[in-house]
Amino acid sequence: MILKSSILSLIITLFLCQPAYSQNSHNRTEHVYGNDTVISDEPLPDKVYQAHKNNLMIVINFYAQEENKKEKIGLFASLGNGSFVKPGIIITARHILTEALKQFELTKSEHSKSGIIASYSYEIFGVIISEEPQVVTLPLNLRAYENTGSERDLMALEVPPEIMRKAFEISVINPNDPSRILLATAKFADAKLANLKSNTNDVYIVGTIYSDYDMLHYIFQAQVGAVLENMAANRRGLKKHYRLIGHAEPGYSGGPVLNKDGELIGITILSTDGRNFIYAVSSKDVKDFLKDNNIK
Repeated sequence: MILKSSILSLIITLFLCQPAYSQNSHNRTEHVYGNDTVISDEPLPDKVYQAHKNNLMIVINFYAQEENKKEKIGLFASLGNGSFVKPGIIITARHILTEALKQFELTKSEHSKSGIIASYSYEIFGVIISEEPQVVTLPLNLRAYENTGSERDLMALEVPPEIMRKAFEISVINPNDPSRILLATAKFADAKLANLKSNTNDVYIVGTIYSDYDMLHYIFQAQVGAVLENMAANRRGLKKHYRLIGHAEPGYSGGPVLNKDGELIGITILSTDGRNFIYAVSSKDVKDFLKDNNIK
């Protein structure tokens, strides 16, 4: 999801805070911004409620700095979500970056045709919703993304070591601090149609989005409708993708899809007209991806 530069001012003003989530007896609200905020249409299994906190919003800001000018100008932002699969390592969808890079190149080309001489850059941030003062934000480093020709729509981001050290120190003193998420490790389960295609085996689409100058965190319930491999429209021969019957929002790309036990079974790659497509992940998929890119 790509937004104009209005997101830039929001991200610049975000800063580290300490209060954490709380939960009521209905298991479908969180205490955010000092108020109880509904985060689901339906009551959530306890394990899903706990596991969804392993999600964070990802913001990639793109900039231009014109020649002989001191300040960078925010061009646009690409938004998505991700999961901590091991301490300090986040897995998300590669297209959050690669699709935005295509727009970035077009922007640079338009500038060049207009005679604008500038240097260009982008920065990646992670955003965690908490109580007032609203959010935790932190810089992220790009470690790797899968080749665009591969069906593995995966990208790995890393929290800088100095932030990890601070998060560990804080979590020892205050185990409820939201920065404790940086130390999390996801639990995996294979996404198999036989195990998921029934009303008693719902899946849960998790995401945080930026909408109308607000940070919205929501969990949607869905069911697996089809394996993409068996769909006639699948001309690319994708074998690890599923179509869900349910709802998500633009900006959920890269976010976790959980089973009722709070285990990670996939990541959202597309949401359109109530039809959501996910890339099915397992512990082996992620381990292979990290190993291939020398991420320990």
